[in-house]
Amino acid sequence: MELELLNIILPAIAAIITAPVASWLTSKLQKRQYEEKIRQLHAEVDKIKSDVKSNELENVRKASGILMEQIVDPLKKEMTRLRNEVNRFRKALDEYARCPHADECPVLFKLRELEKSDDNNN
Repeated sequence: MELELLNIILPAIAAIITAPVASWLTSKLQKRQYEEKIRQLHAEVDKIKSDVKSNELENVRKASGILMEQIVDPLKKEMTRLRNEVNRFRKALDEYARCPHADECPVLFKLRELEKSDDNNN
């Protein structure tokens, strides 16, 4: 009878002790697995952030290239062309004093008119 009682009590005590211990060990193992998964996800997020930053920098570089190619370079060419035209015009005006028709020159009269109107507008 005592033996039968021990056969019933001992497994019950073992079950009472092992169930919480097993549950605790399982939770510890799961916690480690979750922590490892979290570390992996953090590493993945950091890599994605790095890739995004790299893509942003590449996009800025491309945009700068497009800006230079399609806007700045044509403007530089146009400025050079205009500068050359202005220089030719100045050289021509410097020669007007030698012209026998300088006193009656309609071009000089028009330029003086434009100069006066520009002075009045400013």
